[in-house]
Amino acid sequence: MGLFRRWLILLVAVMALPAQAADPDSYAGLVVGVATYEEGGYSFNLSSATGRLGYQLSKAIAVEARLAAGGSGDSYGATYRLDALGSVLAKLSWQPFSDSEAYLHLLFGASAARTTSSTTGTSQSNNLHGGSYGFGVDLFADRDRALNFEWIRYLQGDISGTSPTAKYKLSSFGIGYLQRF
Repeated sequence: MGLFRRWLILLVAVMALPAQAADPDSYAGLVVGVATYEEGGYSFNLSSATGRLGYQLSKAIAVEARLAAGGSGDSYGATYRLDALGSVLAKLSWQPFSDSEAYLHLLFGASAARTTSSTTGTSQSNNLHGGSYGFGVDLFADRDRALNFEWIRYLQGDISGTSPTAKYKLSSFGIGYLQRF
């Protein structure tokens, strides 16, 4: 069974648990930042915007879906573009100080992306998928609004069909806004 299917089954199982929160919440947000793509000897920094929609199952557990679009970057005659990125993530939160509104969080899940890379007139599209993980902090101004900072490794692995096999990493650092409703 593929890694993506395992994460999807895990997330569906978590969503099927009885609500353990006294006050579950839906939320939406936007994260803007810099996505970094590394492949072979190339490294590209791209601006990115990520929309997120989630459901807080309890104070400590949320499930979240993300859709991102990125820009393109150039490095030594090569161009790279992030066409689309989608993720399904479990978000585990922890409030280290009971009197503060800061929550540390870990993210685990799966992502899929479509990318395009070009070098000297040749263009190649890639469909990438795999496990994702990250961490961050949510700083709540009140019960419904938060500013967040996070780093996430969306994807890493080998690009099939390349000789020699090319390794890649796609990660992002961003600042975002979250609104509960």
